[in-house]
Amino acid sequence: QPTNSNPIAPASGSFTVAGSTADTATIAYQWEKSENGDGINYTPISGANSTTYTTPATTYDADYGDYYRCVLSAAGASDVTSTAAQNLVQRTINITSQPTNTTGAVGGTSSFGIAATTSDSDPGDITFQWQVSITNGSSWSDVSEGTGGTTSTYTTPTLTTTYDEYQYRCLLSAAGATTIPSNAATLQVETVTVVVSTQPTDQTVNESSTATFTT
Repeated sequence: QPTNSNPIAPASGSFTVAGSTADTATIAYQWEKSENGDGINYTPISGANSTTYTTPATTYDADYGDYYRCVLSAAGASDVTSTAAQNLVQRTINITSQPTNTTGAVGGTSSFGIAATTSDSDPGDITFQWQVSITNGSSWSDVSEGTGGTTSTYTTPTLTTTYDEYQYRCLLSAAGATTIPSNAATLQVETVTVVVSTQPTDQTVNESSTATFTT
């Protein structure tokens, strides 16, 4: 009987059936498909007439859960329908741009970004959750301040020296895929001090003239 197939999209699913007759008559095969995971209404697949059926390239959204079965027939015998098997398509998340270390100033903000897609080229299905570590990466918690914590770009709250050496990463999830973490990126926070390198000097000008001071 056919068994469930577990391809990693965009790989194809494959199903196989075997049958025989007592008089070794020739058996004809016709594979059928039930879409949308209902397993009730089946449609014959054109050209699928051998013991093994291989699907076209898959995507998770379009192909996960589809049922396949095979109708076997031989001259002088009643048709026999195999049990159904499902195409349990999975996929992977591929990070194409990792967060990078950044330096911010007290009183300002800093941002971290990430880019990713899925193995079936459906980046819109990916969800994001930014996390922060104040233990040098030994433990993580979801960010609770700043903006964009569940988007591809996270912006910190207004920085103080407390945030110096905080680490940030992003968890990426999608249906049919294993959740993966990004690399960690470190935030360095600096205090900006303005130093006057040249002081203005006294100027002597005639009455009604202008004076210029520089620093």
